[in-house]
Amino acid sequence: SSGINAEYGGVAGGAAGMAMWFVGVPADVVKTKYQTAPAGTYRSFLQIVPELYRSEGMGAFFKGFGPSGLRAFFANGICLMTYELTIKVWQRLYPTTAVGLHAAY
Repeated sequence: SSGINAEYGGVAGGAAGMAMWFVGVPADVVKTKYQTAPAGTYRSFLQIVPELYRSEGMGAFFKGFGPSGLRAFFANGICLMTYELTIKVWQRLYPTTAVGLHAAY
């Protein structure tokens, strides 16, 4: 059987989803602060970063990571696990047909 174990795929997909949000949440926080500020408050989003850090600390850049990361873990984990299970079913139904990413192996 080729491919990765579906359960490991679920954990790997979940970890990848959380990693993506860990990288993306700080930019999203700054963007939201820029969009919700009264017109003319900030000249650019770069003005927000040091001000936010001084006033609220590093944790301010990760507001909302908990719910986003948890949702991403399950959403991406289920997605990758379903992909792996679908590949396994396809290979049982059509053993001589290469499919998906596994076609290269």
